[in-house]
Amino acid sequence: MYLPVATSGYFIYGDKLDTNPNGDSILSLMSPGGITTTVTVLITAHLTFGYIIVINPFCQQFEEALGVKPGFGIKRCIVRSFVVACNLFVAETIPHFGAILSLVGGSTVVFLTFVFPSLFYIRLMTMEDDGNKPV
Repeated sequence: MYLPVATSGYFIYGDKLDTNPNGDSILSLMSPGGITTTVTVLITAHLTFGYIIVINPFCQQFEEALGVKPGFGIKRCIVRSFVVACNLFVAETIPHFGAILSLVGGSTVVFLTFVFPSLFYIRLMTMEDDGNKPV
């Protein structure tokens, strides 16, 4: 799915991304208008909702470690706000944080998508069943 989008973007914009002073976003190369605004709003909504989904398991584990009861409450709001504030602090204070995220994401997605599932399946299939624990 990413390959056709990246290929078409490269053929349309080519080397203009290297000389772009605003960063490496194709959106900054597009002419302002309704389509650019719509795409920016949709990307922002996607990242906002995706962030909530991605950070939720970490927040639940952190709340459990702190003894915060499940369910809506002021303690839960404070803990989650603290986690988001810490995340914002790290993102704003580390220079070139986007490059670090790209490196980590690019190097781990392949393992998490293709390598680890196969290795885990092989490991599960070669485990011996001793009758006490489920395989």
